[in-house]
Amino acid sequence: MVAGRAARERRSALGSTLLVFDAIDFAIATALSVIAIVVQAFWLVLANRLLCRVDGYPRGLGAFAIVGGVALLAGMALVGIGLVLQPGVETPLWFLGVAVGLFGWVSMPVWFLLVAVSLRGGFVPGSNLEP
Repeated sequence: MVAGRAARERRSALGSTLLVFDAIDFAIATALSVIAIVVQAFWLVLANRLLCRVDGYPRGLGAFAIVGGVALLAGMALVGIGLVLQPGVETPLWFLGVAVGLFGWVSMPVWFLLVAVSLRGGFVPGSNLEP
């Protein structure tokens, strides 16, 4: 899982560098960034659904990550729906989408910090599984 995340981060850094040097258009860079965020949100949900099956993994930590990933996806969906609605109607959806999505966006680094604290406390996922 860590190798996949590192590869996504390298691609994201490459996309940002290409944008700075005008090698790609802003619309393309934005689309790539949105796709990367969606993939990360799905990864957060899937990884924690699988980790919740491991004995000793903190259930609250898994639930927090799943809610955060779903919130990020829901917030992006609400903002997207707001983009296609008539002017004047989209504002409440924008505010709700940004609020929900912001929680999801902030929850990802918080989850990594909480996982680090959990690992420091001695929990190693899969260490108690038999071959």
